[in-house]
Amino acid sequence: MSNANSVIDVVDVTDPSLMHTVRDLETTGSIVLVLGGMCGGVAQMVNMIIRSAFLGCIDVLRIWSHGDIAKQSVSCGQDGEHFVKERAGIWNGNIKELTPILEKLRPYFAQGARVELRGCAVGRGYDGDDFLKKLARLWGVTIHAPVELQPISGLSWFGMVKRVTPAGSVYPGSGEPVRAVGR
Repeated sequence: MSNANSVIDVVDVTDPSLMHTVRDLETTGSIVLVLGGMCGGVAQMVNMIIRSAFLGCIDVLRIWSHGDIAKQSVSCGQDGEHFVKERAGIWNGNIKELTPILEKLRPYFAQGARVELRGCAVGRGYDGDDFLKKLARLWGVTIHAPVELQPISGLSWFGMVKRVTPAGSVYPGSGEPVRAVGR
């Protein structure tokens, strides 16, 4: 663990197709954390991130898994039942319940940090905006999330990506490209 600013990629390999993403990310120099299918995956993700970073040092946190409108999976792949019941994902219906867990990450983010939710269509529509605003306020960072379906492999965004600030401003645009750390 280094106290230099960090890029952290959390990858849910419950869907084995995301192992390609793990291999691609390992070439970038980011800290790659791998989760499999499990109940309580959100808490496990938070604990893994805390063990991998120093306070105020996370510049970018990316969560790679499946998603849907206003929902980001963390450790359940496409299994919506576990997503809803087992704290294996974050969505409008459980964000209040998960706030004590999720807020532990706030002091780990650097000034100007961003979180990228890489699940499909997480930022689509009013519900997507509402979800992203809640996370942006909770963590004090800008949240990036796609409006469109995303390819299951590769590191590039597809289609429009929303950026939501902690103040609640919503900006449509394109996502930040994945770059090697330090470039």
